[in-house]
Amino acid sequence: MAADRPGRGETPAKSSESASARPDTGHAGGAGGHGGPEADVVPMVTDEDRTAWAIPYTDLIMLLLVFFVILVIRADPQHTGEGPGEAAGRGNWPESAPTFDIREMPPSGEPGPETTRSPAPESSPDSDVRTAADVWRRRLDSLEGAVDSYLRGRGLAAEVQVTRSQQAVRLRLSDKVLFPTASAAVRAGGRELLAEIAPLLRRVAGTVEVAGHTDDRPIDTPRYPSNWELSAARAISVVRVLRDNGVAETRMEAIGHGANRPVASNATAVGRARNRRVTIAITPPLPTARASDGN
Repeated sequence: MAADRPGRGETPAKSSESASARPDTGHAGGAGGHGGPEADVVPMVTDEDRTAWAIPYTDLIMLLLVFFVILVIRADPQHTGEGPGEAAGRGNWPESAPTFDIREMPPSGEPGPETTRSPAPESSPDSDVRTAADVWRRRLDSLEGAVDSYLRGRGLAAEVQVTRSQQAVRLRLSDKVLFPTASAAVRAGGRELLAEIAPLLRRVAGTVEVAGHTDDRPIDTPRYPSNWELSAARAISVVRVLRDNGVAETRMEAIGHGANRPVASNATAVGRARNRRVTIAITPPLPTARASDGN
């Protein structure tokens, strides 16, 4: 047994072989105390890699902050001078932003205007109707005032009665001033009266409708077989006198209504006298759909 025991300075053969067969684990294996394959080695992460995400994150936060500051400024009523609902309804676009009309842009290579004016906002049909009605009422008011003032200034208020409808201002003249009974020939006094009225008709604008009216008593003469012919002939006679006094005939028209439009009862002499008349209707020019003046 003493012979088999190795000497003090010798290394056992088996231990030498075991040591030579042991794989080299490298520095990491020696330091860790455990060996392993190279694929399981984790790469080292530096401090710079750990903080690289902070730069784009900070930029994103700054952009969001600027965006919300702009929203708050635009939605502030004290800043814009209007309520939040109004600002939202406008879409927060500045009112002074230039507008362009693609139809007016010149072809490529040709000079053109830098900007074009935005078209005027279109009004609704209801507002156009209200505007035209207001203009029409003001024109009738002005015409009625001018007629009354003229007749009073000439002392004709007792001979000429002024009435007004929704369409025109009418001058009503009695037949006893203008015509003899059953005749369409204008009296001398009637011509003088019409000559006094002619300057008024020349002064005002619009159309002049002369209409003859009679009572319901029938007439049957060789010249006037019915009240139709008599009323129409009287209207034409008045138009001719007005034309001779300077009223443009293109503005005038003559109509005969006979006894079909009475203003009083034909049962009494007074009523029949009122129905025998000639009316001169002055209709102002029609306002346009967008008229806004008071003329």
